[in-house]
Amino acid sequence: MIRPPLAASAAALMLTAVLTTGCGALTLSPEEHSDLLTTATGVSTFELVVTPDLWDKTTSTARDELQELEGSDPGGDLSDRGLKLYTLSGAQLVTYLDHLRRKGHGGWLERSGTPEVHQRVYDEITPVVEQIDGPRSEEEPAPRVVLDDTITQP
Repeated sequence: MIRPPLAASAAALMLTAVLTTGCGALTLSPEEHSDLLTTATGVSTFELVVTPDLWDKTTSTARDELQELEGSDPGGDLSDRGLKLYTLSGAQLVTYLDHLRRKGHGGWLERSGTPEVHQRVYDEITPVVEQIDGPRSEEEPAPRVVLDDTITQP
């Protein structure tokens, strides 16, 4: 039999664990997220090619600077598929990555809606940002992620 003081202590400990994990204190954030944001900060231009509805879905609760970003025509087959090119500065990329992480990998209070959408976009962008190693030459294209599973990636 559990003694009353011990039961009260166990209940308090369980309640503390539930509240701290639910409030994002122990989130399921990807490893080395801070390093990823540091790398993203130094990017002058980052290109994301997605459908407008995917962009809207992943920025609807983000800061205004992302919500107000207009997509442009990516050209060729990408345009024919209805995709748009969103060009982000390093600061905007940091904001977007942090927002995606919180919505896709955060605690239960952060994961409202469809966290799988945010996780997928975050998981597609992350390896491209991780490959950035120093400045690019003027001839090198900006880092780009195309998110369309019907296109064969090179």
